[in-house]
Amino acid sequence: MVIKFGRFGEFLACSNYPECKTTKEMARADIPEQPEGEQVTCDKCGKPMQLKRSRFGQFYACTGYPDCKNTKDPRLMKADIPTEPQPPCENCGKEMVLKSGRYGPFFSCSGYPECKTIRKIGGGKSTPPKPTGVGRSRTSGNASRSRRCRSRRGIFYSCSRYPKCDFALSNRPVPRPCPNCGATYLLEKETKREGAIEYCASCDYRAPLNHKPAANA
Repeated sequence: MVIKFGRFGEFLACSNYPECKTTKEMARADIPEQPEGEQVTCDKCGKPMQLKRSRFGQFYACTGYPDCKNTKDPRLMKADIPTEPQPPCENCGKEMVLKSGRYGPFFSCSGYPECKTIRKIGGGKSTPPKPTGVGRSRTSGNASRSRRCRSRRGIFYSCSRYPKCDFALSNRPVPRPCPNCGATYLLEKETKREGAIEYCASCDYRAPLNHKPAANA
């Protein structure tokens, strides 16, 4: 075995590469080893699990790989998370599994990426979008309503038929007609230079507001 360097650091590789592609991780002082005597069992096949590391951190992998690809996040194992069985995915019926993301643990559909359903810990489904009361009619002639949604980039306002209809706004629409062009709704926002204003997306109408825009309402 010889020392090699990869994108994740040093590792041992067979000197007979490429005929033999055997590799081994090198012990590192800054990477804690699996605690002695601690045994983690795979809950899918019953085989022992081994502590591994990747560019995203440490994880437990089933020793039955590739027949069993089950993994566990050590951070989730130590966290105080309810372990009651989760109902199946409400969209496709598949199992919901515990995951860890940038905002903490959550339940995700095991059918990902085909199904992107997620469920908050202890909160059931995510908060449903709130209707704004503003109607929207597209060229297809089908009437629709706008609603307030949340994404990783913040709040936005979309058609109630999203994502089939991709109409979206970054500022809050309100059901007031434009006094200039007669558009069915206006938009509210607050800027440092103008303060709280209402404006029309179809013409150049802009006017100050006597109240602060309720962007999070």
